[in-house]
Amino acid sequence: MLGHANLPNLNRHEQGMLAALAEMAGKRSNEEVRRSLVQYSAQLQITAASNQMINLPLAQALVAALDQALAGPQLATDHSRWIKAAACYLIHVDDDENDLASPIGFDDDAEVVNACLRHVGLGDLCVKIEDHDAR
Repeated sequence: MLGHANLPNLNRHEQGMLAALAEMAGKRSNEEVRRSLVQYSAQLQITAASNQMINLPLAQALVAALDQALAGPQLATDHSRWIKAAACYLIHVDDDENDLASPIGFDDDAEVVNACLRHVGLGDLCVKIEDHDAR
């Protein structure tokens, strides 16, 4: 299970979901999670063609940041778990804000992904929401 970390930008719901997803995420390999991210990104592209609520540029930037983190140099086990938990949070559509039902649906995902990236020392991979605003 993920230990308690100082993730000040996350609300209680986001932190609770992240901790719950960590159990599952910790059991999966980095490559397995990367494949899930690629599949998720492809499905989002298809869905976005008929759903204007999806901020596809932000979602794709988050997928790319997580993929880069998971593909990079060997992460410590605890760090890897944080990044995989963030990936699971991203893939989970109905989290703090439904990703497919709101133009800000991926904003909470960005907060979670960025908090995890900063926590493991990969803050340079953080995604600025305003740089990918499809609204």
